[in-house]
Amino acid sequence: MKQNLRLAARLLCVVALAVSSAFAQFSGSMSGTVQDPSGLVVPAASVTLTNTGTGEQKTVTSASDGSYQFVSLAPGNYQLKVVAKGFAEALSSFSLTTNQTMILPVKLTLGGEKQTIEVTTQAPLLDTGDTRLQETLSTETLSSLPLAGRNMISLVTLAPGVTGLGVTSNGSPGSGRDNYSTETQVDASANGQGAVGNMYVVDGLDVTSSIRAGVLNMTPNPDSIQETSIQSNTYTVDYGRASSIQMTMTTKSGTHAYHGNASDYFTYQGWLAKTEFTQSYAPFHSNNISATIGGPIMPKHNWGFFFFAIEPLRSSAASTYGTTFEDPEFTTFAQASFPSTVGTTLLSKYPVSNVTGVSVSQTAADLFPSTCGTSSTSYLPCSTAMVDTGSFSSSAYRNGMQYNIRLDKDFAHDRLYGNFYRTTLNTNGLDPRAAFDTTSNYYQYALQINETHTFSPTTLNEAAFAVMRVEGIEPATGLFSVPVVDVTSIGTGFGAGFAQGDFIQHNYHWRDVLTHTFKSHDVKIGYEGLFGDDIEIFNGPYDQPTFSFNSLLDLAQDNVYTETGLAYNPLTGQRDQYNWNAAGVTNGAFIEDTWKISPRLTANFGLRWDDFGNPWSRSSNTAFSNFYLGAGQTEQAQIANGVLIRHNHALNRAITDVFSPRGGIAWDITGNGSWVVKGGAGFFHNWPTLANLQEEYRGNPPGDIFPTFYGASGPAPVFGFGTSNEKPFNFPAPSIEAYTLNEKGGINGLQFGIGAIDPNLHSPVTYTYSAEIEHQISSTIAASLAYSGANGRSLLSGGGQVYNVSYGQDINELPGDLILHNSLTPTRLNTSFGEILYTKNDRVSNYNAFVAAVRGRFKHAFFNASYTRSASNDDTQVFPTYINPHQYYGPSLWDAPNRFSLAWNYEIPGLHHGQGLVGRATNGWLLSGTTILQSGTPFTVSTNAAFDPITNADGTYIGYAAGSGDYNADGDNFDFPDVSSYQYSTSRYAYRHGLFSKSNFPAPSTFGSEGNERYNQFREPGFAQWDAALLKNTAITERVNFQLRFEFFNLFNRANLNSVDSNLPDGNFGQATAQYTPRFLQIGGNLIF
Repeated sequence: MKQNLRLAARLLCVVALAVSSAFAQFSGSMSGTVQDPSGLVVPAASVTLTNTGTGEQKTVTSASDGSYQFVSLAPGNYQLKVVAKGFAEALSSFSLTTNQTMILPVKLTLGGEKQTIEVTTQAPLLDTGDTRLQETLSTETLSSLPLAGRNMISLVTLAPGVTGLGVTSNGSPGSGRDNYSTETQVDASANGQGAVGNMYVVDGLDVTSSIRAGVLNMTPNPDSIQETSIQSNTYTVDYGRASSIQMTMTTKSGTHAYHGNASDYFTYQGWLAKTEFTQSYAPFHSNNISATIGGPIMPKHNWGFFFFAIEPLRSSAASTYGTTFEDPEFTTFAQASFPSTVGTTLLSKYPVSNVTGVSVSQTAADLFPSTCGTSSTSYLPCSTAMVDTGSFSSSAYRNGMQYNIRLDKDFAHDRLYGNFYRTTLNTNGLDPRAAFDTTSNYYQYALQINETHTFSPTTLNEAAFAVMRVEGIEPATGLFSVPVVDVTSIGTGFGAGFAQGDFIQHNYHWRDVLTHTFKSHDVKIGYEGLFGDDIEIFNGPYDQPTFSFNSLLDLAQDNVYTETGLAYNPLTGQRDQYNWNAAGVTNGAFIEDTWKISPRLTANFGLRWDDFGNPWSRSSNTAFSNFYLGAGQTEQAQIANGVLIRHNHALNRAITDVFSPRGGIAWDITGNGSWVVKGGAGFFHNWPTLANLQEEYRGNPPGDIFPTFYGASGPAPVFGFGTSNEKPFNFPAPSIEAYTLNEKGGINGLQFGIGAIDPNLHSPVTYTYSAEIEHQISSTIAASLAYSGANGRSLLSGGGQVYNVSYGQDINELPGDLILHNSLTPTRLNTSFGEILYTKNDRVSNYNAFVAAVRGRFKHAFFNASYTRSASNDDTQVFPTYINPHQYYGPSLWDAPNRFSLAWNYEIPGLHHGQGLVGRATNGWLLSGTTILQSGTPFTVSTNAAFDPITNADGTYIGYAAGSGDYNADGDNFDFPDVSSYQYSTSRYAYRHGLFSKSNFPAPSTFGSEGNERYNQFREPGFAQWDAALLKNTAITERVNFQLRFEFFNLFNRANLNSVDSNLPDGNFGQATAQYTPRFLQIGGNLIF
């Protein structure tokens, strides 16, 4: 810990000296007009703005038209003082939120009187100068709402126009619903773009992954965040990569007074409700601790301010699941019959443990009904118990630590700010075979520096430098000298896989923005750049083989079916230490004008240009071999004649066709702020990330290959143990000959699948537009109606696969291939390769939504409620064929036609004004909560079964056998059936026991064709959840309060069912067999000073 703090301090000092300026959290602005009592403008008035927390002041003089303007403001509480000759001094206090453009007119009174405009600590209900469709959550809101796992990112789904269920806990390494994941996935969508279009910003630092689009690399402790702004329609050009949601978080800073908190939030298995799926839980718990302190670096000295936050996590996660494994009776047989084999050694040394409810599920007679007891099974007695079933329960730990330190200092003409976040996470994985337990470690840090230089009251420069590093070693420790072994008929195999897989990402950001204010214009000119890399040290995972066996008896006899997982250089035939190392640079420039056209009309418009870069290889193992279409009159001929060529860069050229004009307008219809019309339109481009543009090349010749060795043919698998538990593990391995490349770049004698990208790829683009009318119904309630629309063009094939590192659709397939060649092995268009997952700009999307919202601000309460009626359609997924993807145009995977969101709190009035025993007992109680009601998202019935034909007398394929898949006979086992009826019950009983029967989805009537099913015409179960919190604030002293919190998630314990099994061959087809988290309680204590 001390070393990390010293590292943070050194980095802050070094970068502060090295970097001249930086752009971070100072994104707000305010303007207005100074008028006399009759409404005439007052020029040359002195206008002073003071941040009441830090004392920072800015002074300007009103222009000839009476206008004044302040830019580059941090969110917080401010006081505005206006002084003009012949008039009384005017004071106004207000709160400014993140990215807000506030309009605050000032009407002076004649001299001799002192006017104080109404003081408020909240933003006005209607902001007449803001063109965004957004939701701002202040620190008071963040501290009052229930937060599962203390993760505030799920609140993104509360904003009007946003759909989705928030943070997910699966998919990326180390994921969890807390603040310690290096890759946090968020199910949230706006403008019909899905999660891939989302962007997350902390104090101006883009913390969105450069590997997985729409994923966070850093999730801050909510106690370190002052407020967050969630924007679904913003028409500024400050950022260029996001077409969906921009979530901007602003960190807390120190102030003149020392302030902070210390808290602990606890839950355990006893506070988790039972479900129809789970009646009891293995022991688990979570202690989520947080402490903060901020204030002046040195009291009574102008040395600046600091803020420090720390958040340890000590938790365990319960897991109980059914599994199958060998019965000890068979192990005894193996020890007697095959005492010296590797397989028997595994069975003897690594039995299962901590498994309850054990019973025999299969005997030798079940597995070998006609051969048990004979020489072909080595006289295995038919009565031998072979496979047992049982329930394995474990409680794995998840321990994290996050801290951040922020420093602020104002000089005469400069403002310096720095922030450092450090996050670590340690987890373990428990196996029914205890010897294969593992541990994993994840690390992240982010450093940013911001310096603003004020040249004059009308001109300033902001610049930023930031660096972020992410690393995960999964698993870091384990028994890696044992190979990974999978055996048909048992679910619990052997070995700790993906040994010491290490991924590392660096991001370096730099940014400079010059702002000049003249007359009623606020003009910004900016530049930003990003360097990122993608490092995968996978020499451990690909130095550990994986073996498969067709039966336990084969395992005992060392009769291997396949061996995979080892890296070889195909041109030398030698084993290789596999790694991947790529990097890329992006650049962007913009110019923008925020124009106060009149006291009632504000416009912002700008133009942004981006260079999305062209990643390059940084190692010999990192082979950027791309597939180039060949000559031909048809696309199929071009694929057949295509070649694989290695280059140092991912594409022929950088993606520089990225121009994004945008504009928005806000009109105060009446002039008194009671009616506001706002809207805008613009071009938005989703960035194909560093990984999206090059990770498809992994495994392409002449890079490392990962052969599959079959026991029935040479070269034969070599089954054995490694001699070291550290890399390299020194497993015995098959020898292969050096291969040569054919004229198309494939490997002679092999047909490897490859990934590829259109070498002239250009940027996907979305045209977004919206209009909104807002009305302040009363001094406390405002309502709005909005329309939002978007059209996506040149989207990526397969680009709708959220959280993926690479996309692509197989183009090396010929419908009817297996029938044409009367073979179960596809010949393919280009015979040098297997499947070719190809990414190009051939997809589209469309989105329309109407959003109704109501919000209220009262003395003791607030609420924000919105309803979104939307339709999102696209063809951006992977389909059964690449030919005419628009035939599958239909509802997006994230399409949720109906969505209602609510956030609220209510301070319960106490008795006796808080005095006396009764007063103290009844005062300080607060209720808060959130509600999400959402329609089910769509799904399509498909089959992953292989082609299984009926033959005639001469062996010709003439039809489908029962259970056959691959209907179009192209060798890719992903197909859509015919549909007899689209009618189905949406009752809970139907979702649990089967929405429809398999007979509703027959094989296509035409042999060798896809079925007639329309894409995404069925719906998952809907989602409804109410979370609530009960808080009690007790004053200990004038400045110290203790808060007791009871937070209930899924308050009414609604069983929100998970996805329906849509794969036809599955036994649970048509059923939802699990649910989202049931009701649970989290109790917290928070000491605030």
